[in-house]
Amino acid sequence: MSLSPIARRASLEDGKIKEFRKLLTTIEANAEQDQLGERDRLLERNRVVYRFLDLKKEVILPTLRTLMVDLDRKGHLTRLYEKSPEKVRFDVQIQTRVPKRGAIEISLHPAEPKVKVEYGWSTGARESELHPLENVQGAFVMDRMVHLLRGLIT
Repeated sequence: MSLSPIARRASLEDGKIKEFRKLLTTIEANAEQDQLGERDRLLERNRVVYRFLDLKKEVILPTLRTLMVDLDRKGHLTRLYEKSPEKVRFDVQIQTRVPKRGAIEISLHPAEPKVKVEYGWSTGARESELHPLENVQGAFVMDRMVHLLRGLIT
C-alpha cells in the first residue's frame, strides 16, 4: 500500500512538528533552570550582604569606635564614616612633628563572600587584602588597625 504524495508530506510534517515541539520544550526547560539558578545566586548574595551588615553593626563599627576614642584621647584626629552600606572608612591623622595620615576601608567584596580591607598611607603606599567573613571579629579589626598605624610610624 503506497501513500499518496499528500499523505507522505503530512506524515513528514508531523515528524518535523514533533521534533520542533520537543526542541521548544527543551529550550523552555533550560530557560527555567537558568532562572532558578539566577534566583539561587541572588538569594546567596543577599545572605552574604546581610551577614556583612550584621558584622558591620555588631563588630566592625563598635571596634573602630573604641579605637577612635583612644586615638582622640591622645590628641590624634580621626573620622569614621560609612561610604555605603557595604563599605566603612576610617581616617586617622597621627599628630607627630610631621603629621601623618592614613585610612582603612573595610567592605564586602563584590563577587565573593569575603571582606576586602584596603589601606592607604599619606606616602602614597596602598595595600589590600581579602579575608573570609568568618574571620571578622574584634581582634581581626584591631589587627588591621595596628597594621595601618605601623605603616604610619615606620
